[in-house]
This record gives sequence, C-alpha cells and structure tokens, in this order.
Amino acid sequence: MLLELRVENYAVIDNIAVEFAPGLNLLTGETGAGKSILIDALALLLGDKASTDAIRHGADKAVVSAVFDADIPALQAVLENNGIDSDDEQLILRREIAAGGKGRKSRLGKDRRGCYPTPGEVYGEGTPRRTRRGARR
Repeated sequence: MLLELRVENYAVIDNIAVEFAPGLNLLTGETGAGKSILIDALALLLGDKASTDAIRHGADKAVVSAVFDADIPALQAVLENNGIDSDDEQLILRREIAAGGKGRKSRLGKDRRGCYPTPGEVYGEGTPRRTRRGARR
C-alpha cells in the first residue's frame, strides 16, 4: 500500500507531500489543480520513462519519492527474489531526473539500477487492463 508520495520540482509542483490512509483514497479538485501531475509522478517512480521536460522551470533536478507498506507477502517475494533485504516494514523508493539528462533510481537511498521492484501499477481511463483470466477489459 502506498503510504506517502513526495514530489519536488516536478512539472509545476514546487514541493508537496501527500499521505494516504488505508482503504480508498481519492484525488479530487478543480481542473488544473495537479491531480494528473501527481499520478504521472507516481507512474514515473514505478518505472515510466523520464523526461527532462518534467523538471520544474529553473530547477536543477526533479525528485519523486514514495513510502510503501512492505509487509505484503507478494511484495516481500519480489524483494527477496531481487536480493533485497525484506526485514523492513516499509519500502522507500526514490527517483531523480537531472537537468543534464542523467537520472537515478534508488531504494532507501542506495543506488539499485539493476534491481528495482515495482510495488504497484498506475492505470488511467484509456489503459487496457486484463482480468485474472487474461481477457481484456
């Protein structure tokens, strides 16, 4: 479960931290309030391709980080299969986009380029999804 999302110098966002509670969490607001930017930042953290265009004007880098509840058997298995110590109750992921074009992915502040488990997926309105039986919805 996503516990917290932090976004710094991403698109028009200067600095924001959003905490999530157990159960259903909704992002609501006026058109242009930044809901899609938060979703895009989360998707970036979970593996979407980075672009230097996403760095806030005048900033050297954009940073997106999130705290996930790691006490989930499926996530524990992914961590263990990738050789990551899974004793922690929380998983912290961080992604940096540098203005020079180089970015970095890390877990708990350590560079983990070849080993970056994904604790979730982001779906939008037009995103095809598969049911458990494999049929498209």
